[in-house]
Amino acid sequence: MKTVIKTTDGIQIMALVEGVDLAEALRKWGEVHPGKYVSHRDMQDSVIPTDREFRNAWEDVTPQPVIDFNMTKARLIHLGRIRVKRDAALAVLDVEMVKALGSGNTALRDSVEVQKRVLRDLPQTIAVRLAAANTIQALKAIQPL
Repeated sequence: MKTVIKTTDGIQIMALVEGVDLAEALRKWGEVHPGKYVSHRDMQDSVIPTDREFRNAWEDVTPQPVIDFNMTKARLIHLGRIRVKRDAALAVLDVEMVKALGSGNTALRDSVEVQKRVLRDLPQTIAVRLAAANTIQALKAIQPL
């Protein structure tokens, strides 16, 4: 059993050691996180996700004793990860562009420029797919790179 603390900016999961008083633990938690406490409730370990990939999108908003996902936050997290991969691919293409310009290879230059444009446009290209993803599994399936 874990205690899920709903905060002003998400949730925290508290695991109490046997014999520790919950009220005292919450008081101490509140001292460390002033102004963040909203509410708390106990949840079974089995309803707390083991996959922490979208941990910053966890919420406690439904009456059911489960961890909910804020899909808006999850989409932003996923898009951020895609952008990191995209930026790495653009860096590789920058090197190819320098080589093409140095050698005067216009065909390679043009090819690299098209690839770079596709990568730069990637966030807009996948925006509809991201918006349509209603579950974490659907979101994870969007892997354009």
